[in-house]
Amino acid sequence: GRDAHTHGLKVGYYHFFRPGVSGADQFANYEKAVSGLPMDMIPVLDIEVEPKAGGQKQFEQDIQVFIRLCRKRFGVSPILYCIPRFERQYLQAFAKYRKWYCGRIDDKADMKRCLLWQIAIKNVPGIYGKVDWDYAPKVKKLLK
Repeated sequence: GRDAHTHGLKVGYYHFFRPGVSGADQFANYEKAVSGLPMDMIPVLDIEVEPKAGGQKQFEQDIQVFIRLCRKRFGVSPILYCIPRFERQYLQAFAKYRKWYCGRIDDKADMKRCLLWQIAIKNVPGIYGKVDWDYAPKVKKLLK
């Protein structure tokens, strides 16, 4: 982050959410990792793993704790990174939060609601596998 920032690039950081680990512990880890680093973009909470069997309530509580601590520390709620289908199944309680969608978007309403959309669409010589492409129609809303 520091080197990118010194070259005029905007920087930001995300946390990969792990179901079954407390939201407070996960935020403490995130906060420690980004402490002292420049942060131009809104933090991102990457939520891709479904809750443990029967644990939807705890899953939601841990996400809410992370969001609350993020808002308290950085003054802003994180952007939630997820697949639209995953959001409809597991993240309905977080509908009001800003989204960064990944994967295929079939519903035009989803496209209108997201700040960012990421999809792996292209092979690039010298890179194994497909490369992610990001579309940011509301890029100014990503900055703190």
